[in-house]
Amino acid sequence: GVALLALPQRPGPHPREALSALDRDLIRVFQYNPEVGNWRIFDPRPEMGDANTLEHLTPGETYWVGVIGDQRIILNGQVRHLVDGWNVLVW
Repeated sequence: GVALLALPQRPGPHPREALSALDRDLIRVFQYNPEVGNWRIFDPRPEMGDANTLEHLTPGETYWVGVIGDQRIILNGQVRHLVDGWNVLVW
């Protein structure tokens, strides 16, 4: 017969590590969590550390990524073309 198996999804990397190639050009990352009806945030500025609630970038999830300047960069093993301002990014 056929068996269907569901495996738990491993969390991806922390946004600071995953988006480190953007360096100072990263403004902020948002993700909406429909399960609880709120937004998760990652802001790379040190003074925003306590406000950050986005702990991992999970494969297949959608994020809003704010950057300074147009970017052609490799993120999560893929070449990404980001524009100055806000970008929708599927990790």
